[in-house]
Amino acid sequence: MLYELDKGIFLRNLTSNIQLFLIVFGFLAITIANLEQESFAQSSEPMTIEANLDSEFLLQVNQSAEIKSEDMKITFLNVTSDSRCPSDVTCIWQGQAGIELDVQKGEVESTVSLSIGGDSSPEESIFNSYLIQLVDLSPYPISTKNIQPEDYTVTIKITKYEELQNEETSILPPLKQVKLGVEISCKPELILITKYDGSPACVKPETREKLIERGWALEDTNQNEPTTITQENNNQTIELNVGDTFLLKLGEEHIWNVEIDNDDVVSRVKNIAVIRGAQGVYEAKMPGSATLSAVGDLPCREEVPPCAAPTILFKIQINVS
Repeated sequence: MLYELDKGIFLRNLTSNIQLFLIVFGFLAITIANLEQESFAQSSEPMTIEANLDSEFLLQVNQSAEIKSEDMKITFLNVTSDSRCPSDVTCIWQGQAGIELDVQKGEVESTVSLSIGGDSSPEESIFNSYLIQLVDLSPYPISTKNIQPEDYTVTIKITKYEELQNEETSILPPLKQVKLGVEISCKPELILITKYDGSPACVKPETREKLIERGWALEDTNQNEPTTITQENNNQTIELNVGDTFLLKLGEEHIWNVEIDNDDVVSRVKNIAVIRGAQGVYEAKMPGSATLSAVGDLPCREEVPPCAAPTILFKIQINVS
């Protein structure tokens, strides 16, 4: 009888110990699994890399690069749009893609928007005396594959603006001067012309005459600079002659959407870079009237939730004779 009692106690203790072991084992297994998941998540995050001035570097989405010599940190935030024509499709427009970078230098921080492709893409931006260049955005689209946000890689190059000003040539090429937002100038022996596509160039006087004869340059563009239209011209009437051009410069504080109700009379000149804060160069094409209107919003209006900043409306009446 005593033997049966001891045996029962032994079995009950054994069962309790097994249950306790299973509980502890299950807890440890869950803990280890969670640690492994956290470790995997941390290891899957893009690592911060070191970069140098004047050298190209690659970033994935949410990855950062540090330029320690300048106390700078650049983070690839996201791709805001990608309408580039797929490489295996024929399109009437090549499209463009846009990205956002977070750039920090010391305590100064800013979001920089860059784009690539299109008719006139601002692939460069100036931040705190540094020129930031968008060299490439990959992969390039193909019609048979959807690109996921995490698949994108950007190639960036950063140059010190002071170094650009101190280059041996002392005067930069006209297109680079336009992108830097400075007034275009040429070497003493050269003169400034506007090519047929609206882009500036510095050439010798004898070359200018040949280009005009062949229709590759616009006549007298080195004497007649385009009229500049700013927000001060809002609700005014502008008088132009056929062939006249004007620079629309509404500023860079707002994001502007510009429309013309009659682009047979006035239209934007394509394939021409413009200075910072400008929305394009426009040309009077034929006699008539057209209305140019623009809507400007602060970048914070595109955030979620959007800010309460008011929309700015701009409109001018253009008469061409």
